[in-house]
Amino acid sequence: MPLLDFQDALDHAPAHIHHREMPVSVKNDHFGAKSSYTTRTFNLTCNHCRRILHSTTGGPGHWNDQTMVRLDQFISGIRNGNNLQDIEFELLDHDSKGKVITVKYKGVYVIVDNGYLQWSCTVPPFSITSDMDEIRWSKWLESMRKDVECTFGILKGRWRILKLGIRLQGVESVDKIWLTCCALHNGLLEIDGLNAEWGEVSMPDSDWLGELGDTDLEGVRQESVPWSIVRLSQRLDP
Repeated sequence: MPLLDFQDALDHAPAHIHHREMPVSVKNDHFGAKSSYTTRTFNLTCNHCRRILHSTTGGPGHWNDQTMVRLDQFISGIRNGNNLQDIEFELLDHDSKGKVITVKYKGVYVIVDNGYLQWSCTVPPFSITSDMDEIRWSKWLESMRKDVECTFGILKGRWRILKLGIRLQGVESVDKIWLTCCALHNGLLEIDGLNAEWGEVSMPDSDWLGELGDTDLEGVRQESVPWSIVRLSQRLDP
């Protein structure tokens, strides 16, 4: 079984955005299987820096993951060999004698859940297995899918319209708002210097680097500072 390197994979998952002013003519199509209100569904692909690489236009809320991925031009392009084929990466595998070897590949693979189609470029965890290696591998894979979920949380935290529901008329307005928020999210990553590969620094003067977060208690009344903050500032906790 190949061992995945987390820096080679992309995260992919659907996002459901509540649309409060859904037209009556299409309202029944937008009731999701897991929700009691009308939603638009978007398939989102991001990397481990939470940078959004692609998002589909919206679809009715009752469409499942298999339907949405067929309409996802980015994932279909990876499958057909038209997208990101210039990227090379290595995976560990076993030869016929059981020896661990390194195998080179071209392209990328996308981490998904079990609701997607079983394509060679989509890698889900094992849904039913009793093999301990496969169970551990599935747990590891599921833990790496946190990036796309964190991206959803960042988007809904920054723009409450995505969390509380869109009240504009027309499904086209929902799609435009979603894509605009995704573009602004990527722009803020560049401004904050958080869009670089792990281990690299794209902006040495970024506020997110250096001593940001260290508590400076100089000039502050000590009795007004919670003891937990004092312990953190004095690095008394391991």
